[in-house]
Amino acid sequence: MADTKTSALTALTGMALTDKLYVSNSGTDKHIDFDDFSETGTFTPVIGDGTNNYTLSAASGFYARSGKLITVSVRVTWSSIGSASGILRLDGLPYNGANISNYRAGVSLSDVSGIDTSGGKQIIGRLTANTDYIQFYLINDNSSRSNVLSENSSSAGTLDLSISYQAA
Repeated sequence: MADTKTSALTALTGMALTDKLYVSNSGTDKHIDFDDFSETGTFTPVIGDGTNNYTLSAASGFYARSGKLITVSVRVTWSSIGSASGILRLDGLPYNGANISNYRAGVSLSDVSGIDTSGGKQIIGRLTANTDYIQFYLINDNSSRSNVLSENSSSAGTLDLSISYQAA
């Protein structure tokens, strides 16, 4: 099956296209590489405190990029938290978040086990400006959020999440 964007451009221009589109503007030739628009791939996420990682029995990360929009899906399963202590974070995203003042992108969690929710509070995650990691927090009733601490996790657990964000 033909690539949708290539088929659409072929239909529009009447030319067979390869992986580059050449444009002439007043004698100045420019090319646009389709890789600038989209890509898919895999990466290996890690979870811990940013210095000390949990021991993972499974870790998978998938991403799709369309322009500057990145969509990521992650699953990590750990069998030990080791010496991790501090704010829980997931590191290794394929691209940094946008380098924009006060930029935030929220996480959607689809499966969580082994993380202390301090009495059933909701866990949230977010990526901030110009970083390649997600930090996790607990939503407190009628007060500000609090950090999820890596040392309070169970010795085994699983975290599934997805996030869409603007790349730097």
